[in-house]
Amino acid sequence: MKFGCGPKVSNALFKQNIGRERTTLQFNRFWSVRSVTEYNNNGGGRRRLGLSQLVTYLPSPNTAVYVSYNNLLASPLSFGNRTNDFEERFAGWNRQRHVFFIKLTYNVQI
Repeated sequence: MKFGCGPKVSNALFKQNIGRERTTLQFNRFWSVRSVTEYNNNGGGRRRLGLSQLVTYLPSPNTAVYVSYNNLLASPLSFGNRTNDFEERFAGWNRQRHVFFIKLTYNVQI
């Protein structure tokens, strides 16, 4: 039995690879750390690498301190660049944005 609608097309409309890794460590009831790394290769020669780190401190209920740093790197357009040398492969990456923030929350009862 054959499924499909017509002949097989060899050229894909989109070709994109996205890898995402998320690691969360909770040291005790109060402290935790989260790291997220995302690699995006859209097939057109443009690659992006996103790095995000978050530290959380929860001293008591309804009280929290968050400290985070986010970084987004993009490679220059490199059609067909298939080198195996690590330094050549990641040379020329440009920082598109980086964000540092601190968030404090505290619940006041009246």
